Amino acid sequence: MSLISDRIKRSLPLLFACSLMAPGLAAAHGEPGEHVEEFAEHLDDYEQEITQLSSMIDQIAENHAADTDAASIDAFIEAWEDVGIHLVIETKATPLYPSIWQGIVGLREAVSGDADTSEVRQAATRLQAALWEGLGGVRLAAANPELAAAGGGHHGEQSAHDIIHGIEHDLEHAVEDYAGGEVAEAKEVIMETYLNRFEGIEGDLIEHDPKLVTKLEEDFNAGLPMLMDEGAPVAKVQAKLKEMMEALEQAESMLMQADADKSKVF
Repeated sequence: MSLISDRIKRSLPLLFACSLMAPGLAAAHGEPGEHVEEFAEHLDDYEQEITQLSSMIDQIAENHAADTDAASIDAFIEAWEDVGIHLVIETKATPLYPSIWQGIVGLREAVSGDADTSEVRQAATRLQAALWEGLGGVRLAAANPELAAAGGGHHGEQSAHDIIHGIEHDLEHAVEDYAGGEVAEAKEVIMETYLNRFEGIEGDLIEHDPKLVTKLEEDFNAGLPMLMDEGAPVAKVQAKLKEMMEALEQAESMLMQADADKSKVF
């Protein structure tokens, strides 16, 4: 399979636009490390990571066929969040990042639902394809360093309260767009909110509750947009929004408490 697929080529304008924003953002699991700044030097390592993740996916599908639970989706998610390629796809090939989370959700639903072996295998294949496309996007960014190296935005002195309430306002706006039949616009708002607001607090939040970060990351990149893609009833989309709001309120409380504790120290 060609790593630079037709889909990646069609995503070129958006890939480059997002590469202008992403490097200055706090990444999903802390500040961007040296391997992200020098990602072009680690392409072989990232390919090995994708190969290992793909093998885990194969094992999940095989275990489902054999009716065993030896390899779980939760274990896969932990592995996916720990590898270096995760952070690099998120920051250097951002348009391809949500499809990976959507593939994870699709496989989890297939394994935990009534899907037969062939349907689980199809879901596994879709997730594997999304991972390899993500690597293709990273290779593309590495081949265009002048674009991938451009500076990005940040939140400056905004408080956790302001950032969280900005996120909530944007998500409410997205659901309103969806209710009005503007699906593409709604999904664009979700993606921009994830990139330009939520990413700015993930690095701090991961120190306090990594599971909460994983839930919100999945909801931003898969849960909410997938419901919109499916044409779900507005009430169902609003229910997902309510879940996200509750999680965001927890995030706000944690970050504000952390700020208060820091103030006491200094």
